[in-house]
Amino acid sequence: MTDKLIPDGFRRLDVTDEFVNLIGPLWYKAEGERLRVGLPLEPRHGNPMGWAHGGLLVTVADMVMGVGSGHATGIRWPHPTVSLSTEFVRGARLGQWLEGTARIARRTINFCFCSCDLICGGEIVLVASGVFKVPDIEKIPEAMRAKVCTVGPWRDSATASYWSKWLNPTRQSSGSTIRSSGYWSAMRSRNATASAASNATCSFSTSTVSCADSDRAWM
Repeated sequence: MTDKLIPDGFRRLDVTDEFVNLIGPLWYKAEGERLRVGLPLEPRHGNPMGWAHGGLLVTVADMVMGVGSGHATGIRWPHPTVSLSTEFVRGARLGQWLEGTARIARRTINFCFCSCDLICGGEIVLVASGVFKVPDIEKIPEAMRAKVCTVGPWRDSATASYWSKWLNPTRQSSGSTIRSSGYWSAMRSRNATASAASNATCSFSTSTVSCADSDRAWM
């Protein structure tokens, strides 16, 4: 019954979060820079009044923006919630499809500033905003880095090629060898100085981030 509610083109979003797995699974569909995330509302999601529980809506909004931040940064690793604000607009009826898409207002070296609307039955049922921490690549287990920062369910081969240049343990630049651990530390130091001076958001394009010449990076 609920499978019929899932729109065409959506794929299961596999997460290791046990709490999210209790309410899920969640489903996603990448559309360019947008990542739609949702789930069919089942009887187990309801409150005593027969509507979707408010806690469920808040959890879904949190996931929409957290996963959306990962889609924006290209890092398929948890982006911890720093702050979250929600407003309930109307009830979400059980037996319908619920979904949202993160809007990234700003990305800095360390944070994503997001908002989203949850839609159910063609109407907004909840509006939310939040701040999410961009994970420190150095703190991701080295064996996992290439997997979570290269090609994945919502990334393309061009993205994979870009990430591979940054995640190799040893990279070549202008005839010199750059080691990973020292490189990340040096880049964070340079980024902090550049960010403080310009108060600008970081750039994620390959044209402004290069191993040989970079004032900002995606870290």
